[in-house]
Amino acid sequence: HLLHELLTHFVLGVLVFSLIAFFSDILLSFLNDLQKVGLDTGKALWIMALQFPKSVALVLPAASFLAALLVFN
Repeated sequence: HLLHELLTHFVLGVLVFSLIAFFSDILLSFLNDLQKVGLDTGKALWIMALQFPKSVALVLPAASFLAALLVFN
């Protein structure tokens, strides 16, 4: 039961934190670059997909800490 609670809160934390990190940092700089260079939509989406694992790797510690706080509090 404890592992299930930890895993549930961990996945929720990863989703929330990665979306916040992705849309705040990567998306804003990417939209500026898109305006300057004039990339097509397919290449723009591909570059965004390549940047997403970077933001996920940064939020894993925060998500695990959030899960531990929510379960053991």
